Amino acid sequence: MQVDQVKKQLKALEAEVNSESDSGFVRIEFEQQSEITKNMSFTGGSGRIYVKPFTRLNKYEIALAGTAIEMYSFMRDLCGAECAGENHRGKTHPEPFWRVDDFEIVKKAVYHYARKPGTTRLAIETPVPQAMSEAPENADRETLVSWLAENERRASTLPESELFRRAAMSDAVARKVTLTGTAFIRNSYVAASAKKLANGVCDLCKEEAPFLSVNNEPYLESHHVEWLSHGGVDSIDNVVALCPNCHRKMHIRNDEADRNILIGRIGGRNY
Repeated sequence: MQVDQVKKQLKALEAEVNSESDSGFVRIEFEQQSEITKNMSFTGGSGRIYVKPFTRLNKYEIALAGTAIEMYSFMRDLCGAECAGENHRGKTHPEPFWRVDDFEIVKKAVYHYARKPGTTRLAIETPVPQAMSEAPENADRETLVSWLAENERRASTLPESELFRRAAMSDAVARKVTLTGTAFIRNSYVAASAKKLANGVCDLCKEEAPFLSVNNEPYLESHHVEWLSHGGVDSIDNVVALCPNCHRKMHIRNDEADRNILIGRIGGRNY
């Protein structure tokens, strides 16, 4: 999340709110400090509301300054938590802040800030779930893959216009994480035997291997019908050879019907 990206989002939000200035909202003005460019804020309502990129965690930091601190209970309910801390803590006018990873929460906070006194339009009194969950700490590969799949599922439920907007505003530099956990050392003889028995044909879809490996062999991947992580054994009676497409399908869907086909393939072998 870069400063320029957040600036574009906030400028667009400024225009959106001001287009409704005749229907219960005051006009707000976007400001950005020249000396510290990440310090971006809105004025026009009561006090000031800051929205800054918190790049280390890829989040937005929303802070209340001056009389905007009257929004504290609203922000607590919106984010489902007390503030994460205070800027200028210990000084005369501390600024409570929250860190969120969903721009929709930023939008609701700014709309609330821009409400005219006495109006209730767009009031939020219950926590709003964030569209994306935070990356798991010290995750193994399986946990990380599951987390990515769940976040992609959540993203796919957004309206297309919002989905494309978020994609366009996303940081183009992929985040790196360090994976932890254990790994299984698979028996090479078992894997090679399963591929030989398949004779270049996928055990699930029965199509020929999609290409040849660097060793000029039909490319298939060994797969444990009962996953090792679920207690399966690393033996020829539990291993099949799949094309990359079917292998990925089994790790995403793991349908019982497909599992039964593979069990039948194992049972029908002659060796």
